[in-house]
Amino acid sequence: MGTASSSLASEDIAQLQQCTYFAFRVYNLSGNGFITKEELLEVLRLMAGHNLEEDELVAIVEQTFRDADLNRDSLIDFDEFSSAMVRSDSIRNMSITF
Repeated sequence: MGTASSSLASEDIAQLQQCTYFAFRVYNLSGNGFITKEELLEVLRLMAGHNLEEDELVAIVEQTFRDADLNRDSLIDFDEFSSAMVRSDSIRNMSITF
């Protein structure tokens, strides 16, 4: 039987996983399990399009794929997204705060 603190940590981990999965689904517009550059750009336009120029949005997409697309297949799957959320402040900042 675990302690209250280990139980809380498990709950925190579960909540983080749920939030990460939700954020992934926001960017995965097609629902096919992969985020494309086009999908990421479209979501960024919706979220920040009035505050950033198109070339700035494209630069964010390119940097995100350099950071997150570990196998360089021009797609970000959930594992890559999750890993990038842990590793990269810029990608973590693109997630929705709960």
